Amino acid sequence: MEKNILLSTAYLPPIDFFISIGGSNLSFLDDTEDYQKQTYRNRTCIYAPNGVQALIIPILRPYNKPVKDVKIEYQTPWQRNHWRSITAAYNNSPFFEYYQDLFSPFYTQKTTFLFDYNWNLIQLLLKLLNVSKPINFLSEYPESIQELTTLTNFIAPKKPNLFQYNSYYQVFNDKYGFIPNLSIIDLLFNLGPKSPEYMDQNIY
Repeated sequence: MEKNILLSTAYLPPIDFFISIGGSNLSFLDDTEDYQKQTYRNRTCIYAPNGVQALIIPILRPYNKPVKDVKIEYQTPWQRNHWRSITAAYNNSPFFEYYQDLFSPFYTQKTTFLFDYNWNLIQLLLKLLNVSKPINFLSEYPESIQELTTLTNFIAPKKPNLFQYNSYYQVFNDKYGFIPNLSIIDLLFNLGPKSPEYMDQNIY
């Protein structure tokens, strides 16, 4: 039975994030919550040459503020560093060259707020994954939600995966084996147009 779900913003979210959307009736992104550190809100995990690598977007202090008001810090060259890490991880994947021009602008253009930066990436990813179900902002639909399932604390770096994953090709799996539920770009760069089919196999 499909249900309504609530998600936190996330930087290049893990696969759990998008499978949850596909298996839901309505999906809401919480734009009313306070920012929380050490979460996917400003980090993602990729499969790098030395194993799992976390990419973290630096943000300006103070941290204890509404997530929509959190600003990205650009004094450090994190965009250049993140893109170099992504390229090193996926340059030899089957579909990196196919998608790279869509993602590279996110690592040159500056966006003031973390929430907006994430949202722009999420919209691109939904399109590439052929996910037609829209995501609504919680602040815009507070009275229409019934039996809302909150996943904001369950899709998190230190939490178990929400789904069981079959293995798929990963560039460095001969070194470290299959690593499930990484950033959605790991799936996209390795499986390309077959990514939606893979996700459909996991929808509950």
